Amino acid sequence: MALNSSDVSASDDILATHHNLLRQDVRESNCDIQTRYLTLGTGDFIPTGDTSLWSNLVGRITSSSNTVALITMAGVHLPTDAIVTSLKVYLYKDDAAASLGVALYRHQLAYAASGDTMASINALATTGEYTEEDTTISNATVDNENYRYYISMNIAPNNSSLDVRFYAAKITYTIVKSLP
Repeated sequence: MALNSSDVSASDDILATHHNLLRQDVRESNCDIQTRYLTLGTGDFIPTGDTSLWSNLVGRITSSSNTVALITMAGVHLPTDAIVTSLKVYLYKDDAAASLGVALYRHQLAYAASGDTMASINALATTGEYTEEDTTISNATVDNENYRYYISMNIAPNNSSLDVRFYAAKITYTIVKSLP
């Protein structure tokens, strides 16, 4: 389904109204909304398959193959009831045909249950050093009683192992904290 500008505008209005009501509730309950960050560096990710494809040198992850994709994962540990507001990725690409895909998931604790994509980034056409961000978060409230959270990353080089370099991912979230 395609969204038109009135759909986006209505969605933005609903989100702004919800955010203002939350701030009013927080003020009336003597609480404070705090923005916090969880940064995941290269050391937080592990390969999910063939470890010979893994290259984690000098603060960057690349595929050690010129043509085979590398898939990695990192656990995400946020406080219960945190509200995720964005997923941001720091990367470098020197080939527009190469790609990097990153997604934040929540997955029910039961092994056989399916997971939900909360945010996703697909860095496709741009080259150079840059960031990509997704602020359209689904199921944004963290529920550690029923779900586990992780990031999956797929690096797909085109013809060189240095086509795509991943540096870090940053999750921005808010918490409501009681004031003394």
